[in-house]
Amino acid sequence: MCLGHAKEHNKAIDYFKNMGTKEIEAEVKADTIWRLPTWPLRGDYRRCFVEKNVFNLFDEHSPYVRQKETVPFFPQEVEKAAKTMGVGLPILLPELKKVYKTKVKQFHPDLNRDKKGAEEELKKITIAYKTLSNYLMDA
Repeated sequence: MCLGHAKEHNKAIDYFKNMGTKEIEAEVKADTIWRLPTWPLRGDYRRCFVEKNVFNLFDEHSPYVRQKETVPFFPQEVEKAAKTMGVGLPILLPELKKVYKTKVKQFHPDLNRDKKGAEEELKKITIAYKTLSNYLMDA
């Protein structure tokens, strides 16, 4: 193709013609990160490199190494919900759903008419599941 025909051809193509604002922004973001998956960092990202000493740069006497400072990675309510559900963190949403279904079958009031605490336990498990699933959806 000659330059004139190439310019005419390029003007006729509009990749974003049938896209809305959100779709266009998503395309721009995807191009910015070379269409690789990314995950949000929680808290201080430098903590990961210093505490795990990824590059073996720090010795125990270095001023950059924290002395066994406990910084919770997950919010307290999420850890409490995981403990109630009996799962460890981190967990994926499909795994959480399987555990939830198992717990619901275990503590459902129709199946446990003779157990008085089954209904209360089911309520706690449902609240814990909602807390964890909301956290996982937002993450």
